[in-house]
Amino acid sequence: MFKQYESGFMEFIYLSLIHFDFSFQNQKINLSNTFRRIGEELLKSVYNYRQNEGAGDEVLNLEDPKSRMLACLTILRTLSQVDLIIQVLELVKQDLKDEDNKKLFLSFHGTWTVIKWCKLGNQVVLNLAIDVYLLMSIEWKLVGKFLESCSNENWFSQISIVLRNSNVNSSPSANSNCLDLRVIEKISILMQKLSKIRSNKKYFDMFSLTNIFNDLLKRFGHDIDY
Repeated sequence: MFKQYESGFMEFIYLSLIHFDFSFQNQKINLSNTFRRIGEELLKSVYNYRQNEGAGDEVLNLEDPKSRMLACLTILRTLSQVDLIIQVLELVKQDLKDEDNKKLFLSFHGTWTVIKWCKLGNQVVLNLAIDVYLLMSIEWKLVGKFLESCSNENWFSQISIVLRNSNVNSSPSANSNCLDLRVIEKISILMQKLSKIRSNKKYFDMFSLTNIFNDLLKRFGHDIDY
């Protein structure tokens, strides 16, 4: 009987996590163990699905795209182990090749969930997170709404922190503060699309993004024009 309400239950958990993050972000309420337990249980289903065992999964049937997207986004909000995050981001990236799954990502505020992983420390995670954004920014029916979901001070601030606090290397190690040139180029492509939204000019000015990009890319003989 639970299967009938599976996606609704998953949605309730996920949106509750978002509500908690926004409502209590400045208060000392430690529920990390509870959140981690939720993520670990969902991870069992993701693992079974990736091993082509989804049909026999006793926890969740992730053959349903909505349940799968909710499970992945919930894990990204509750777990922090890098190798697990890589697996989940790879699954999200794979699913976003389908436009219906892009709609799910957008409707479940995936932009806000993935930005958490746009940070220095692990090049693979950062690269996958940016790849997710690039897939969402490819021309499709709701690309405008996706770009709008990135068009805010917090999102631009997080990206600018990555750019400002990194060293640039054409082939950095996986765990370092060196930023892969390929990642810079991907972020640049994304920013060029965001620059077409007139109201975003204030964020480019606020964080001096044009100057930062020109400085970074000129080191490798590139140039940009926002």
